[in-house]
Amino acid sequence: MDAAVSPLPADIEALKALVRRSTQRADAAEQRATSAEAELANARARESATEALISHYKLQIAKLRREQYGPSAGRTRRLLAQMEFELEDLEADAAEDDLAAETAATKATNVTAFERKRSVRKPFPDQLPRDRGVVPAPCSCPACGGMRLSKLGEDVTETLEVIPRTWKVIQTVREKFSCRDCEKITQPPAPFHVVPRGWAGPSFLAMLLFEKYGQHQPLNRQAERFTREGVPLPDRRDVALEKEEHMTDVHILAIDLAKRSFQVCATAAGGAVLFNRMVSRAKLETVLREQTPCIVAMEACATSHFWGRLAQGLGHEVRLIPPIYVRPFVKRQKNDAADAAAIAEAALRPNLHYVAVKSAEHQARAVAFRTHQLFVGQRTQLINALRGHLGEFGLVVAQGPTGLEAVAGMIDADETELPDAVCDIVRLYLDQIAVLTQKIDDLHFKLRAATKVDDAMRRLCTVPGVGPVTAGAIMAFAPDLRAFASGRNFAAWLGLVPRQRSTGGKTRLGGVSKMGQADIRKLPIVGAMSRIRWIIRRGVLPDNWLGRVLGRKPRMVAAVALANKMARMIWAMMTHEQNYRMA
Repeated sequence: MDAAVSPLPADIEALKALVRRSTQRADAAEQRATSAEAELANARARESATEALISHYKLQIAKLRREQYGPSAGRTRRLLAQMEFELEDLEADAAEDDLAAETAATKATNVTAFERKRSVRKPFPDQLPRDRGVVPAPCSCPACGGMRLSKLGEDVTETLEVIPRTWKVIQTVREKFSCRDCEKITQPPAPFHVVPRGWAGPSFLAMLLFEKYGQHQPLNRQAERFTREGVPLPDRRDVALEKEEHMTDVHILAIDLAKRSFQVCATAAGGAVLFNRMVSRAKLETVLREQTPCIVAMEACATSHFWGRLAQGLGHEVRLIPPIYVRPFVKRQKNDAADAAAIAEAALRPNLHYVAVKSAEHQARAVAFRTHQLFVGQRTQLINALRGHLGEFGLVVAQGPTGLEAVAGMIDADETELPDAVCDIVRLYLDQIAVLTQKIDDLHFKLRAATKVDDAMRRLCTVPGVGPVTAGAIMAFAPDLRAFASGRNFAAWLGLVPRQRSTGGKTRLGGVSKMGQADIRKLPIVGAMSRIRWIIRRGVLPDNWLGRVLGRKPRMVAAVALANKMARMIWAMMTHEQNYRMA
């Protein structure tokens, strides 16, 4: 039989080279295994640190909720205690994983040890004297009882304490030890501090409280005095200044309007809230001037157009949102901060309809129209009150201002049996009604004069059933009609369409929705009713659309339908700039 061929070379030098290559491969494999173990230890340490941080935040949130809403039940206290125990366990696990990651990193040359991020604060000034007090360390491992302890490090908590007019920092040191037998980490428990993390000592706090409540020294004055003594204290205004740096990151500035105090909520492009605070009326204008151009969102109300014009003049984009669109975004309880946040959230919606900002001239027309309507209402109130008083003495007066002429004649001719005191009151009523009638006529004359000067109002008055008052109301309260896609949309904005309760593919229509501008909606209906009354008085229904509607529908239904048609005609005339043409 042939001798077996050995795979090894016969040369000694070749064998040595083969042994060296095998050794190098083994070392490389061992190095890769060590690196993998170090990376795994780092990942475990990172995961433990993240879990401990999450548990810490959950505990803080639970404590804040308990402080906000009050202790409601004993179960909440037990949950907080359980969360504190879990946090201590997670902190211990994270410390063990940190140690394991550090040990594994020392073996690997190409892996950096994981360093756990811990919250740090600004250190106290170095010139302050420090008293070092070391908490006695354990002599044996509490886990296994082993005596072989090696010191790993220490945790130092610095507490600012004051000796009358002498400052010092007390360092509370808690040394860390690890057991070489079971590799467990041991550290004394943290002592009690009056302030979390021991920022201020009890004597210092006592002095602060005595100065504030006993000597009536505000905290800002005390902070200024401490700063002069070489111990600057953190100020809440520093946080406010840091927030001011985010003013350039503001994407939407939502404002909840009021008379004297305004709530301002600023959000970033992604929707994160940068700040939500209250400002005064004088401060709001300063905020708008200092803010870089952004979107300014407000609820459409009486004063929103003034602030909208001011913001537009400063280069901002203004969005006036109807309050009915903001209401669904209010979270839980209603307050100024929640309303401002809801406005900011609604302004982010892509398919939302906004209200156009009115000019000062546009608002001036609305003031004139509402003043005319107010005087008319006051005159009607006086006439009804006078008719009621005269009815108590058996004197019945016809409705309207025309019936008062006969009353004035009878009072002047002394043809009634009314007492003298009642006659004096009646003359007082008549004088007030005459004054209001004169003012109403003056305003009506100005509206008629405006129709001769304004081409748009003159064009509106050519529509049957539209007079100077209706034309003035449309010009005063309606936005630019080009903002509506069609005449149907304008009629729906006026509320001259049925209210829908449709569901499941079934159309269910009710009465008119009565949404939109009520001042405009009632005037086309009044004009339509005047046209219908003239048709009914003639006794013959015309052979057209209106006559056919009157033949099968009640008069009010026909009036609303005619007002809807008038609104669509007005939209077509104003958008195409054409006068009314009879069909």
